[in-house]
Formats: sequence, structure tokens, C-alpha cells
Amino acid sequence: MFKTDIIFSGYYGMKNTGDDAFVEIANWGSSKFWGVESKRFLAKEGLLPKTLEPVLGYPFSIPKTYLLQRKWLLHQTKYSVLAGGSVFNDVQPGSIKDVTLRMKVRHKRLKLGAIGVSIGPFKSVKKENEIIEYLKHMDFLSVRDKRSYEYASSLNLEYNPVESFDIAAMLPEIYNFSKLPKEKNSNIIGISFNNEESHLINGDLVNEKRRRTFIISLLRYLSNHGNYEFRFFVFNANPVRGDEAVTNEIIQKSQIVNYEIFQYQRSTINTWNALRECAVMISSRLHASIFACFADVPFFSIEYHKKCTDFLKDVGQDESYLWGDGEIDFVKAAQSVLSILQNDRTYIPPAYKEEMIEKARLNFTAFKIR
Repeated sequence: MFKTDIIFSGYYGMKNTGDDAFVEIANWGSSKFWGVESKRFLAKEGLLPKTLEPVLGYPFSIPKTYLLQRKWLLHQTKYSVLAGGSVFNDVQPGSIKDVTLRMKVRHKRLKLGAIGVSIGPFKSVKKENEIIEYLKHMDFLSVRDKRSYEYASSLNLEYNPVESFDIAAMLPEIYNFSKLPKEKNSNIIGISFNNEESHLINGDLVNEKRRRTFIISLLRYLSNHGNYEFRFFVFNANPVRGDEAVTNEIIQKSQIVNYEIFQYQRSTINTWNALRECAVMISSRLHASIFACFADVPFFSIEYHKKCTDFLKDVGQDESYLWGDGEIDFVKAAQSVLSILQNDRTYIPPAYKEEMIEKARLNFTAFKIR
């Protein structure tokens, strides 16, 4: 009953839409491409997203037993797979990487893999060496950006790393996106913003303030130059690291009147469909930009992190739509948005979007699970 072929782990059950998408895709892809039906996700079941096909988390909702349940489940599985996200920064004591590495060293029976992940950045040489040691004991690895691929390839691992892409690029296939009608002549501007620096040790708060001033000025300008509706997406509803407080602050300071807040939902497809209704998307949240890109919604990203820059480079975002870390003049940025809102035929889609969808499929097609 509790034996599985795969245990998936990541930042699951954290009320984060991007990580919820990883659960949706890992569940679907492992069935479709690997033929695996027996699997679990290491998170409290009541916090996992509502996926198209139901997923299993920890079997028991008993407080203070989850570490014991994790150990028990890992001893009952064939594969431990990290699916999606920036999960290769360090190996914290007691973390899933620490536990599975020790199991691998002792028994060698458990196979370790990762799909659609990023490697680094590292806070110290010690942290980097921890990750290198883990990578050496893995059985397969696919990374979602060229920088991570080049790094992994330089380590002379006993397996060949695969250069893939973020698995969220597969959402159109899962949701039969091409078959769904899209609202025409939408006047909705989607926004997803986060305040990442505030949650980091030694985060650059001066840069965060500048970034926030940019988005406030931009939105105020847009609201004064057309009858637009602003839809704010709370992609992360975590009470500590979430988006709600900064979203409310931006709304208040930009003095927008015609707006709605689309709160976090456990059903990822609901967020996907709400975002598809937008005429344009402005985001500092990586997965809000990824959703927009592959839902064919014109988008602009604020590159607060290297992973955002990597994404824009990989999909081939047109240079005229690059804002850096909100470092361009807000009027110039607003005019780029307005030109698309006034005539969507002027929009230049990302050059390599279809290629990235095919690369995303490599997260599953490059490996065989036995």
C-alpha cells in the first residue's frame, strides 16, 4: 500500500503557484512518459495542489510524525526525484538531499534523480562542495538553464546531465490550452510582484525599494493613460514569504482604482486560465512570466534574479521588451506596454518558445524509469 516507484520532493505544499505547477507536471509526466502510477509527493496532503489527477502526500495527518513518515516512505521507494525549482544551493542537515545521500551511500539501492532544476548560486565554497558531492551520487539529472548545464557538465559526472528547460513549459499540453477559447480585446493588465530581498539574509533592500518604486510609477502611468483593469496575482500566499502584503502596498501607492486581486488558489489550472484572460502580463515572479509566455500572453519581466535573466535569454525575449531589474525609465517601459494594448499585432513573441517546449519534454523523455 505504501510502496512506491517514485517519491517526488521539492518546495511543495508551501502555497506557491510555481511549485504547485511542478507537482501537476511531475504527476502527469511520470505517468505519461515513464508509465509510473505508484508515487507520492513529500508534503502534507491537505496542502498539495488540486491537480487534474489526484496526488498523494504523507499518508497520515499526525503532527510531529512527518520526519518519521519521510524516512519510512523513502525506505519503501525505488527513486527519490527532485522535480522543479532552485533546489541545488546547499545540503542542509536533515534535508531531503542530506537524508537521501546518506541512504544512497549506505545501501546504494535507492536511485537519485532531478528534473527541471537549477544549480546555484552558492553562498560559500563549502555549500558548493556539498552540492558537488550530492551530484556525484545521483543517477540522472536534467537542468532548466544553460548556466546550470555548463556547470554540471564541468564536473565530469558518471552520467550525462541533460540540458532541458523549466517543466512549467509543458502546462499547455496538460491543460489542452490550444483548444480553449481566449478572450478577445481584453483590457486586463496582469501583475505579479514579490519582495524577495526582504526575505534574504543580507538582501539588497535599497535595490528592492528602487524596484518597487519602478513598478508603482509604471502602474500609475498606465492607469492614467487608458481605461484598463489591473489584475494582481498572488502567486505565493506563504504567510512569511508571500506576495499579499507587497501587492496591497503597490495598489495603495500607485493609486489604482480599477483593480482586482486574484488570490492564490490550490487549483493551478484556475490561475492559468485567469492569467490567460490578460492582455499583457507584468511580473517579477518567474513563474508568472513562464505561465504568460506559454499561454501566449505578451509579458514583461523584472529580472530580480539570475533565473529570470536565464529564462528570458532561453526563450528569446525580444530586446525591446527587456527591462532588466526595472532599471529602465518607467515611461519608456509603459509605452512598450501601451503599444501592445492598443494593437496586439505589434507584439513580437519570444523567438525560441516552441524549442523550449520540446526541451522541457526532455525532463521525461531523456530518462527511462525501471
